[in-house]
Amino acid sequence: MAEMIDPLCGLTDADFGQLALDLLPQGFAWPREEDTVLSNYWMAAATELRRHHDRSCALLERESFPCSAQEMLVDWERAFGLPDACTPAGQTLRERQIALCLKIAERGQQTPAFYVHLASLVGFEVEIIEHFSARTGLSRSGCDRVGSCPYWWVVRILNQVVTRSRSGCARTCEPLCYGPNIDLLRCVIERAAPAHTVVTFEIAS
Repeated sequence: MAEMIDPLCGLTDADFGQLALDLLPQGFAWPREEDTVLSNYWMAAATELRRHHDRSCALLERESFPCSAQEMLVDWERAFGLPDACTPAGQTLRERQIALCLKIAERGQQTPAFYVHLASLVGFEVEIIEHFSARTGLSRSGCDRVGSCPYWWVVRILNQVVTRSRSGCARTCEPLCYGPNIDLLRCVIERAAPAHTVVTFEIAS
């Protein structure tokens, strides 16, 4: 779809000069011809009129929309509580704009699909595993989804490589395995998780 362009923006100095001349009274004392004193005066003033108009267009078209804001980005971020604990350090301008738009568009839910989508926004593919307390007549012996906490659920991270230490290669005090950095994922999920639930994370082997 072609980008919509406001016809009132993008006007030139000549446009504003002509607009000013068109507003003058009619008569021999108000000549519109080029190179007259009156025409040159308004053409010179048109430059400043056009500059103010361009600033208004920039504020209206760019700064009033958070996804494209630059000069007012800090104000938009403050209004929506950014940066927060889940904001990585050293973000670029575009990354800050995206984070702001995601924060504005975010609609909290309590469904597994919502948390799968939330994880995808920060670059992870996950599945949600819910655990339920054992109930007589409903639970089956040996079911691995039966837990002791009725509000416990697991974010299982998919398609990530875990490097495990090997005998003779690892050094003392090194971790036995290395996985992806999930600090951002953990922060985003825990921030959106219902307060009465317990969420844990695991990497699919």
